[in-house]
Amino acid sequence: MKFSKYYFTEVVDTPRKGIPHMFSGEYSMTPLEFIKTIRYIKSNNGGMIGPSNTKVTEKADGFSLIIGLDKDDRFFVESSHSGPVFDEGEFRKYTINKTGKTSKFSECYEDILKKLKSNSKLQKYLKSIKTDSGIKIQTEALYIPIGEISGSSIRFVATNYDIDRLGSWASFIIFNVLDGNGEQLDEDTILNIKKELHSMSTDELKFDYGDVDSYQSIDMSSEIDEVDSLISEFELEYHNKIDDIINNSDRSKVVVDQKKNIKQSLLSLQKKISNKLSNIITNGKFGDEYEGVILDVGNGFKFKIISDRFKEAKKQYNTSKTK
Repeated sequence: MKFSKYYFTEVVDTPRKGIPHMFSGEYSMTPLEFIKTIRYIKSNNGGMIGPSNTKVTEKADGFSLIIGLDKDDRFFVESSHSGPVFDEGEFRKYTINKTGKTSKFSECYEDILKKLKSNSKLQKYLKSIKTDSGIKIQTEALYIPIGEISGSSIRFVATNYDIDRLGSWASFIIFNVLDGNGEQLDEDTILNIKKELHSMSTDELKFDYGDVDSYQSIDMSSEIDEVDSLISEFELEYHNKIDDIINNSDRSKVVVDQKKNIKQSLLSLQKKISNKLSNIITNGKFGDEYEGVILDVGNGFKFKIISDRFKEAKKQYNTSKTK
């Protein structure tokens, strides 16, 4: 059974386009993604990561939630896999039909849909910013009823947040805004929407965003030189340009081994760079802990850096789930 049975709309499903990690096992950037990113930082940003050339955004450890309107002003919410859902009861119906009973996450989406749909102030604002094809606000949801509260903190998955910094019912951390066709709006418009939604926050419901306004610039020249040196070594050894080696579709053992050697060697540098950037901020906006940051160095080059604390907390969380 597909969730699409429960919705029909001209609003396009939001594609799941993940941002690669600089280094994180199977989720690490590919060799070519890494090389192109390094080239851009070197040639366009002078080898520096700083506020003047790189946008840094804190990533919240919640769950994916999109809220929006279609072209006919119908409100919907969308999970990572659902597509736009307009009517109350559909998340619950889908889960019951699939498993025989509802789930806490289905009820979570049901509650969010009901409350936001009846929020007249929010609905009026969404209509004021809607494009001809609709509007989609991409968020990470920190929904209090499913968090683990301990004293003054609340835990979502593997990150603790200060409960006083969140809405008593929920907080929605905005990270992007799209039109109904899934096209991103311009950066200035997105920032204005973030600020305007934030100003509408109440004690119960908060809209916020993880943009980092200031941080210390980091010189990446030494690491970039290492990448350049490694690439030169491979090009000299394999008698070919690095891009051509990586893009070579030949499945012969020689080519496969070349690609493997390049990938493993670059991963060691990706890990080194990730470690260097892992403390680009020391504390999160919503508590001392934070999952990580997203760095946008320009021209579409983005990558994630996971904090050291989150790596350890996630490891403990995964271990507890296997016991």
